[in-house]
Amino acid sequence: MYSPDSETTPLRVLLIDDHPLRRASLQRFLQDLPKDWGGGFDILSMAPTSPLPLDQPPASLLLLSIGGASAAASADAVQDTLRRAGDIPVVVLADQDPPEDVVAAFSIGVRGFITTRIEPRVMCGALRFIAGGGTVFPPAALLADRGEHPDRHGAVGAPRTGLDALTGRQRDVLRLLGHGYSNKRIAIDLRMCESTVKVHVRQIMRKLKASNRTQAALHALELTRETAEIASVPAPAELPDKPPARSLDRLAVAI
Repeated sequence: MYSPDSETTPLRVLLIDDHPLRRASLQRFLQDLPKDWGGGFDILSMAPTSPLPLDQPPASLLLLSIGGASAAASADAVQDTLRRAGDIPVVVLADQDPPEDVVAAFSIGVRGFITTRIEPRVMCGALRFIAGGGTVFPPAALLADRGEHPDRHGAVGAPRTGLDALTGRQRDVLRLLGHGYSNKRIAIDLRMCESTVKVHVRQIMRKLKASNRTQAALHALELTRETAEIASVPAPAELPDKPPARSLDRLAVAI
């Protein structure tokens, strides 16, 4: 059985994708990731209609790549994959993560839902975390399905939570966490003491309700998207000096 503590042990992943070129590209990409990011990956790829290999060592994880397809519309295919996988945890890799897709995947038993926007090094941590028994999902999408999703200006009367609760310096640290940087590297890039970085990381994890660095780093995707949105919209004269606080509405991690 795979142990998440065995960081030098290659993680055996069964990759399923119905596009041969994309399947081959993902296989090569995962196999070529640096070994010091978590021990590397041993990838076996196949089409969705192919029988699961019985003469191979058992996989620790099944990665179902659907590209731009909708997980909600493909629920039957995902369920069939889950049935065939048995006890192997299944992760959906998609180009987008709309709430209906995340909820559909969550409700039928998928153990993780990640998008192609993820940083490669963070993806390594996420896959190993799931293989070790964890679960990776955008919980904000699940809240949206229950009607609890705040609007883009934040929930009225609600306390600051998630990304909105981070200070500017904590956001800087989070962006570098999203690149998979160590505390030492972050300290060098931001010109601060490593001990100070550790304090910021602890505060970030507390505010984002993340139990490890990988969970926190996944929030950096939302931070990057939020920044890009602000930069791409011209500021009308009537806008206030400070933009309204934005709330997390896409990617996070739930356990």
